[in-house]
Amino acid sequence: MYRVKPPYQQTGKKTRIMTTFSFEIDSSEVSKVKAILKALGAKKMKVKEDETKMSKEEFFAKLDHSIEQAKRGEVYELTPEQQKNLLGL
Repeated sequence: MYRVKPPYQQTGKKTRIMTTFSFEIDSSEVSKVKAILKALGAKKMKVKEDETKMSKEEFFAKLDHSIEQAKRGEVYELTPEQQKNLLGL
């Protein structure tokens, strides 16, 4: 999926169009995709990782880290009113 974002950028005699691509790939393939885009003349590249999708091992590691933080007292307690607002109740 891609979309063209106006306004068009005028650079010299050529008009440059900024295009944004969004897709999912394995994190081990990022460097290859960046190399391909650079070879095609891409000037600006931004990689954003989405942590919402993770392996089972990554999920449990994150959960273990949160439990350790709670054991050390590094927690923030919500009042019942804050809980209702947060959960949209």
